[in-house]
Amino acid sequence: MFVSKRCLLGGVLIAVVAVLIQLVLPADCYYNETKFKKLVYHDHTNDDAISMSTEELITRSGFDYKDYYAVADDGYITQILHLINPKADKKQLKYPPVLILHGSHLDTSIYVMASSIQHHPERWPRKPIDGPMTSYNRSLAFTLANNGYDVWLLGGRGSNLANSAWTKEAKLHRSQQPHFKPSKWMKAYSWLPKYWNSGLDDIIKYELYNQIDLVRNLTGAKEIHYFSFSLTTMTTMALLAKKPSYAKMCRTYTQMAPVIAASHFSHLARIYWEKIVPYVTNRGIGHSPSYFFDQVILKKVVFKLAKSDFLRYTAVQELNRMLFGPSPIYHTNLERNVIHHLIQPVSFKSAQHYGQVSKTQKFRHYDYGPLGNLFHYNKTSPPEYKIDRLEVQNYLIISAALDALADSLTVQRIKEQTSTPTPVTHMIAPGFNHIDLVAAVEVDIYVNKPIIEYLDKHSDWPGANSSQKQAPAAGTPRPMASTAQ
Repeated sequence: MFVSKRCLLGGVLIAVVAVLIQLVLPADCYYNETKFKKLVYHDHTNDDAISMSTEELITRSGFDYKDYYAVADDGYITQILHLINPKADKKQLKYPPVLILHGSHLDTSIYVMASSIQHHPERWPRKPIDGPMTSYNRSLAFTLANNGYDVWLLGGRGSNLANSAWTKEAKLHRSQQPHFKPSKWMKAYSWLPKYWNSGLDDIIKYELYNQIDLVRNLTGAKEIHYFSFSLTTMTTMALLAKKPSYAKMCRTYTQMAPVIAASHFSHLARIYWEKIVPYVTNRGIGHSPSYFFDQVILKKVVFKLAKSDFLRYTAVQELNRMLFGPSPIYHTNLERNVIHHLIQPVSFKSAQHYGQVSKTQKFRHYDYGPLGNLFHYNKTSPPEYKIDRLEVQNYLIISAALDALADSLTVQRIKEQTSTPTPVTHMIAPGFNHIDLVAAVEVDIYVNKPIIEYLDKHSDWPGANSSQKQAPAAGTPRPMASTAQ
């Protein structure tokens, strides 16, 4: 009952704030509501997937998977899901495999949750008798699998129950890969405050390269397509800069919504990340954000609001706009399924590190303060990550035109400061905000299909020719007048 009252009070406060904001904001900040309601306002086709795990979402859509577990040098255990299209010829898959990482406060479900019931396996390779693809293309992982790619979803430490394990015997269990599975006792460590004391530096130093090694050992691949989103654009970039041998493995390296030392935020995000987070003492507890609301309570508040179509596209949508940017053209599709999977735990130390980088505009190691830095780094200030040179073979940046976390100035600075053997390719999703890149009504047209086209130009597969690489079979784009998806 106590939780319910807190949820109700939080919902009322958010609704009041939303109404006040709508009264003072200009009308052109909003999508055409009549058109939007016709498309998605009353879409409840995926409500039954609200509490499903990534594995359940995969099987629900008719795909298969195999799960593996990578053991980091510091003992953290993360899940790697191999997405399998049962209608694809394994001998005809494109090369190299695609490794996809999710962002902060997310998990691997972000790439299979959008309109998941409308996805289904498609035959690969395509033949004229097959006709055009009929599966939806809003979920990136399914879209890649239907277009002949070998897809691997890499989990982040603490992001969900499957990624919450830890072991004292890291070296022993790593030697047991790929057959190693964490025990229930290993997963119990996530209930301890000590588990949440790790941060971005630990992920960069101990975790990411072990995930890459496991996939390469399983596939025999010498190269990979490496895909990152939001906060993982920071960690993966640091890894590739520190370990050039891993950068050279990347046939392509993609950063979607790079948030490295972001220079422009919405007002609410600026206060939150730059004025509050860097100064809150790290208590070694889960963050979402733990010092305002317990993660479970925050999730309950937002989710209770989302049960109402009206509140979902007023109060919750307003919160989304304030945090991630406006979405006036391709209004964020806030399916209840999407909302439920957006709020996942992350260590407070990681969040605080991101806040430090944003405040200082310098991509440095975690700042422990002058005395703490002397202990960890032998100097009073933390060292910077040198990201001026990346030895990746091909470099792609995907940004949203109205992203409040990875704005145009931030992206331009990254492009100017980082050199690669080949020129960077930059794609911009018009009218999108940060979350639109995975949840917009037309994410299939403005994000997923361009990704397929780019990867096809830098991939190999049996029987491929230059004309195929210029015209990938990504399915027929949905017209805007179609039913909600």
